[in-house]
Amino acid sequence: EWIATCGADGQLRVTSTTKKDVYLTLNNLEGINVGAYKAKLGHLQWLQDGRTLVGTVPASNHICLFRMRKKKDAASANDKFPYELVELVKRRFSIEKKVASCGGDLTSFLVDPTHTAYLLLLTGNDDISMGPNTIVWDGTKGEASSTTTIPISKNDRLRLSPDGRFLCARKSTSSSSKQVKLFEVVKKKAKGHVEPVFDHVSTKSVMTLVTNYTVADVCFPASSSADTNIAIVCGLDGILTIWDIHVEYKLREDPKLVSTNTELKDKKAGQIVMVDISPTMTDNNNVTCCCRLAIVTANWMLHIFHLLKKDDDAKLSLKWSHSFDVSYQEQIGDLQFCPTTGNVVYTRGRRTKDVIAWNVEEGETKK
Repeated sequence: EWIATCGADGQLRVTSTTKKDVYLTLNNLEGINVGAYKAKLGHLQWLQDGRTLVGTVPASNHICLFRMRKKKDAASANDKFPYELVELVKRRFSIEKKVASCGGDLTSFLVDPTHTAYLLLLTGNDDISMGPNTIVWDGTKGEASSTTTIPISKNDRLRLSPDGRFLCARKSTSSSSKQVKLFEVVKKKAKGHVEPVFDHVSTKSVMTLVTNYTVADVCFPASSSADTNIAIVCGLDGILTIWDIHVEYKLREDPKLVSTNTELKDKKAGQIVMVDISPTMTDNNNVTCCCRLAIVTANWMLHIFHLLKKDDDAKLSLKWSHSFDVSYQEQIGDLQFCPTTGNVVYTRGRRTKDVIAWNVEEGETKK
């Protein structure tokens, strides 16, 4: 398990986690100086191969790729970790011209979970009524293949469904914050490609999840979960709802509300600050725990929920499992599950250098 962090000192560091009993320890292994960009890296994300890291350089509108590879002298070296982190310089990608033509700066990116050959790059637009531009890059050296403007705020948290079909944000600038708009990612068959490739993003939403509460975030279970055709909407006041989005939206069929959970609201935990969802879990006692949901609330507690599906009941539901006190980390700057097992969730404070690894297996409260 590798963790990538980048500090203001221009050092990109890769860390490993080692589990001993119920404790998780962080071991600093390898670093690379990225100060040459004269700006710190922004968003970081691992690709599906588990060894390629993508990072943004917002100040210069660059996308950089780094690779974990085995050291050439690994056999003779006494290193505990025979890998090194290197930049794939030939795959460095600049969207300066694209950004200049539409205005704004690179804000974030999303990797299509079904096809790692392209990234959805989202850039802010000076005209907030227009929303950011979605620029598609094939992940290799070359020009962007498509540019689409969608009506969402550049400051919104963006999500891509695990099947790569829908792009959404917590709210849109053209509607109430009590709605979640889903935009369709359209693919097409192309010559020389076995799988469909990206074509464009719909400029208008194809589905809307209408709630009676202010939306804090929305997330989707991983593609290998028991049911991937759902969206989980997290209300600012702690209300959690599950929606069935496997509908004939082209025939104007509306998404269906499956279940509602009010445990956080009943606990008076405060507003939801940050949310992340784990990969697939395993069956246990005739109950399928499809995945875990990690939520940080305003009282600086980390809450773990299980997305459950009983064998004798097709209905999905969320159930609170346990909570951790993360107040000593001050404000949480980031929250992310381990992408392989879902048994570990990482938190990072905005003003601290610490990344905490939490063992969130049921019954464990150690860090």
